[in-house]
Amino acid sequence: MFAVSLSLILFITVLASRLRGFLQTTAIMLGILAGSLGFWVWGRLDLTPVREASWLSLPEGLWQGMPRFSPSAVLSSVLAYLAVAVNAVGSMHGVAGVLGDTGVAKRLDRGLALTGLAGVAASGLGVVGTVGYSTSPGVILVTRVASRYALAMCGAI
Repeated sequence: MFAVSLSLILFITVLASRLRGFLQTTAIMLGILAGSLGFWVWGRLDLTPVREASWLSLPEGLWQGMPRFSPSAVLSSVLAYLAVAVNAVGSMHGVAGVLGDTGVAKRLDRGLALTGLAGVAASGLGVVGTVGYSTSPGVILVTRVASRYALAMCGAI
């Protein structure tokens, strides 16, 4: 599997460096499609869960009894989100450096506040919270796409 993953990363990098225009922005998507096709050919792609999933549904099994306060859970959440905050600062500064943005301080305050709020909400629901994608500067450098709209389209897909 490591060799397959490494081959796909190399494939995506070559596509991103050789293609131009709109096709260059699709390098990662083409890599995902190539990987999916390869796993389908090797008989390792199981789409049964996707076929059986309903188009719209509510989460199941969210509550497992009455909520309890646990000091150890609070402490572990605080420590985990300190690491997430460090990661978020690095990610935001990395993206700002790639884009040549010098006004990162205001965005950093808002980004950390939203990351913290998301962490509190996730901890309150007993689920894993959000973590900034720390390789975003690398993805921006490879694809040369830094638009929020591209990210929104990926989320919609």
